[in-house]
Amino acid sequence: MRWSTKLVLPAAFMAALACGKAAESDSKDSSKDKGAKGATSGTGATSATGATSATGAKSTTGATGITGTTTALPTIPETPTPPAENVDGSGEVVKAETTSGAPAGFTKPMVKTTEPDVAPEPPSNATIANTSAAALTTLSEEQFVLSQLSQQRVRASTTAAPGLGLTAGNGASDFSGDGCFDACSRGSGGIFCAVHKCNGLNEFYPGKFVSSEFGDQSGWGSAPHYWATVAFPDLNGDGKMDVCGRANFGMLCALSNGATFGTPTPWTAAFSDQAGWASADFYWSTLRYPDLNGDGKQDVCGRSSHGIYCGISNGATFTDVKLWATEYGDGSGWASAPHYWATIAYPDINGDGKGDICGRGWQGMVCALSTGNGFATPTYWTAGFSDAAGWASAKQYWATIDYPDLNADGKADICARASEGMYCGVSNGAGFTDVRYRTAAFSDAAGFQADPSYWATIHTVRLAANSVSFCGRGHAGLLCSTSTDGGSSFGSYVNVASVYGDAANWHISPAYWATIRLIPNSIAAKTGAANLICARGISGLVCATLDPNATGSSGLQSLDFSDAQGFNGSPSYWSTFTVQ
Repeated sequence: MRWSTKLVLPAAFMAALACGKAAESDSKDSSKDKGAKGATSGTGATSATGATSATGAKSTTGATGITGTTTALPTIPETPTPPAENVDGSGEVVKAETTSGAPAGFTKPMVKTTEPDVAPEPPSNATIANTSAAALTTLSEEQFVLSQLSQQRVRASTTAAPGLGLTAGNGASDFSGDGCFDACSRGSGGIFCAVHKCNGLNEFYPGKFVSSEFGDQSGWGSAPHYWATVAFPDLNGDGKMDVCGRANFGMLCALSNGATFGTPTPWTAAFSDQAGWASADFYWSTLRYPDLNGDGKQDVCGRSSHGIYCGISNGATFTDVKLWATEYGDGSGWASAPHYWATIAYPDINGDGKGDICGRGWQGMVCALSTGNGFATPTYWTAGFSDAAGWASAKQYWATIDYPDLNADGKADICARASEGMYCGVSNGAGFTDVRYRTAAFSDAAGFQADPSYWATIHTVRLAANSVSFCGRGHAGLLCSTSTDGGSSFGSYVNVASVYGDAANWHISPAYWATIRLIPNSIAAKTGAANLICARGISGLVCATLDPNATGSSGLQSLDFSDAQGFNGSPSYWSTFTVQ
């Protein structure tokens, strides 16, 4: 069978990218209760009360291509001034009242009986059931983008890239296994990859389909509870990124041989439609691939109505899939709002090489250490990110929670963007301490709350051995604020990559800005560059070198993954894009 490198897309996906798309920003007003109603059963959708209104929507005009210009854009000053409110040093982003209706974090879990058990056997074929295209509306594009960015934060910062680390796992895996980063994405015809030439020039071989599975013809494009679960973990610990996705019968995965993906096989019947995982985004969108036992192979976890289910990879299947923690279940309120369930991640917070678990409850961060066979009893690690401090009031706060290793001690710390800037705490292996503002950079006063094309791109990176930086896309390009004292304080912005600015229209669609990927320096150095950033632009793959003190060089590195190939046609394509 011959595979074409040009995507074949449904006609509905071939419409030109709409220009002038308005972006919404959430109001900071928290004078009313922002608590969510109680937990729901494993099959129903929940409703939240007290939602903030979308005010000050930004409209853009004249967006005609990669060189076009826009109007009515927020200004991102080089030296931001903190806003007048909340300058008491408490770290509160806004004032908000708590109510008895707020979920109780991890306390007093209740086991639901409405969720079916794991399906005993998968069907004999590897084709998922086709469903109505209307299912695409079950998850908003923006909510999905936030979920994918959360996964990218977890993937990009690992034990393989000291100082970046969010979670335990082999984040240094690449498709070919030569140690240089490669680019892959789901297309209409399957999995499409471009392999780096590893020649020090940031050049790629022409892209091609390396697997005909996971394509639209098998039903993967029919609903987000299928295509949104496609990811590229290293399942067997060989340094090559593999591919997995949640099908109707469970997890379907394939191993990389360096040139193609092998034939996909069912790795577990858990996480199936029959077990209720397709019923709500607060189940299927929580699937992650941490290394739970520190053996170098990435495992699988997801949040169900009962709590956290996990399975261990043996390199060929996920085994011993069981309930690792009941405390994050629906009975404790975690399903009631995305500012709870969407914050669950698996950082290595005690530095033992095993992925632990953290999530933002209404009273703060609820975390538990991995024993390699389960999670210990969760405890509150800090109250610094609580509902009372306003963290539930807007996604431009809670959706930025990140787990960098600020002081390079091997333990993942915690940071997030608050109204006054970047707010962080340092892990001591048992709690987050010294929780405070580190810089006024990326604050509301600087305009970063105005659009997700700004605040949703903020990541923590180590651009030099003795420094750590906050980097995010602003109006003028990719802006970084750097610390040289172990993350205690950070300096002013430096525009390190102007090519990603609004003048080049990176802000007009998440099909562009949401694909920005920061490449761990452990991989980037092998290509001849200390630090790299890559993203999917209109014409293809655009990469830049990063220097914490200057604007780096950049350019179009590959014509693959372009709009002409159809990768902008649907979030089921561009949102699965990865560079690793």
